[in-house]
Amino acid sequence: MSTLHTLRHGLCGGPFFSLARHAVSSCHVSTVAALVWQLMRAYTLSILTKLARSGNPIVEKEIISWVNKKLSSAGKTSSITSFQDQTISDAAVVIDLIDAIKPGCINYSQTQAAKTTDEKVANAKYAISMARKIGARIYALPEDIVEVKQKMVMTVFACLMARDYIPDMGTVPARNGEEEKSRNGSLDSSSRSEDTDEITTPLGN
Repeated sequence: MSTLHTLRHGLCGGPFFSLARHAVSSCHVSTVAALVWQLMRAYTLSILTKLARSGNPIVEKEIISWVNKKLSSAGKTSSITSFQDQTISDAAVVIDLIDAIKPGCINYSQTQAAKTTDEKVANAKYAISMARKIGARIYALPEDIVEVKQKMVMTVFACLMARDYIPDMGTVPARNGEEEKSRNGSLDSSSRSEDTDEITTPLGN
């Protein structure tokens, strides 16, 4: 059974809901954190499923390839080699990517030199704020970027990729063979499988 299926049917009074309610009421911080991560993981998997335009799900290397192509096409010199690339820590590549998605939205005078941790955090806060402002549903924290936490960094780029491919992530998926258009082509509704267990990304449990 997929994570999304479990959440959909469990949050409405099932075992998952009971566990979540008990964890919150009992102030079990570690349990609550685990439950929140599962919700975020399910959301990210749903995004990656929507991005898949063929029978093959979106995987890490495809997101990285998209990031670098998007940056290059916008004349940016920044790039990444993986979601553990330490150059990500100053948030410059995230800021550049946001500007590549929506040219002119970034005020580079507000960015820091990133010579200190505080300056890196300031950049990361600005990046997340601007990403959300252009419509990317990012839930990562500035510290996740600064500390280059692989799983959370992946969600940042996945959400930005989703924003670029599907500007309105709230759009109801197309049905009966119809196609939903995006700036980079069409997303056939047949590719939007609800079985997220098929997504081969390093999200963990």
